[in-house]
Amino acid sequence: MNSFVPNEDVHKYFQVSDAIMLYYLTATPSGVESIGYNFRMPILATRVGHFPETVKDGYNGYLAEPGDLDSMASVMIKAIEKPIPREHVAETSREMSWANYANAILNER
Repeated sequence: MNSFVPNEDVHKYFQVSDAIMLYYLTATPSGVESIGYNFRMPILATRVGHFPETVKDGYNGYLAEPGDLDSMASVMIKAIEKPIPREHVAETSREMSWANYANAILNER
């Protein structure tokens, strides 16, 4: 899908998917990644931006080398042969909750 998706239709795309693929050359925090975590979706991403911090390779997703299509193809095959348990995604997304974020900010004061 390469057009605007209204909020009320977003869930349809995540519910029929097995993983989120975020193959970027550069990246800033990804809204698609955040939404994917709400649906307990494993992330397949490149080692750019914040992805190495949020995607624990082999636990809640897999990481590929940027600009390397063979690396991304390998990650895709790995995701098929050794799927990431959605419970792992749920666990790591709990760590990224708004409550934890707010507590971290408040505790820094």
